[in-house]
Amino acid sequence: MSDFSLEEDENVENGRLIEGEDEDKPKNKKCKSVVKPWLSKISMMMQTVVLTMLRGCDGTKKGDPSKYIVRALRQVILENAGGNGSSYMDLGNQILIDACKAFFEDIDSYPMHFIIHFAHATEIVGYKHPDEKVREFWKGFYFDLYHTIHLNPEKEQQMDKRLIDGRDETVHGNLYNLIKDWKDSLKDFPKSSKTPELKTPEPIYSGSYDS
Repeated sequence: MSDFSLEEDENVENGRLIEGEDEDKPKNKKCKSVVKPWLSKISMMMQTVVLTMLRGCDGTKKGDPSKYIVRALRQVILENAGGNGSSYMDLGNQILIDACKAFFEDIDSYPMHFIIHFAHATEIVGYKHPDEKVREFWKGFYFDLYHTIHLNPEKEQQMDKRLIDGRDETVHGNLYNLIKDWKDSLKDFPKSSKTPELKTPEPIYSGSYDS
């Protein structure tokens, strides 16, 4: 019979162990955030873009090169809760280099949706990470990825403007703003009680198309 129970535990709050009287249970007196401190210095929109990329590409096999690159990305974004040697995050430099080479050689096999998310996440790390060597690597990866799919990389200032908190820069948001601006412009348009007469346009070519 399992001891698992859904009953409330007075030593557990919001999924975390709190200071209690049971000496047999481990205690986390102070629970840290799983994300690296540098992420708190960038916009929430940037944080969201980075964190949604950590899952990787669905449908790829276990040894797929993209999985190794995502694992390396986790190293600079997340604190390693599993300790050193965790396969979720730890990766050697040479493995990463080989994985990047294999990824670019087979880039046509990946969904474009994944590639764009991947590019945006690595762009943020490449521009915003506090360590210069980390920035150089991921910015280089981002530039190579965009050039491979025939796109021009964003400048940091363009990214900052696009991912500023509180601004709706989605397709839906831009369309909404466009319609709103159009409606506002009609308010000042002179009203007329007379319906304008519609004229039939002259034909562009009045001859015969028979050769």
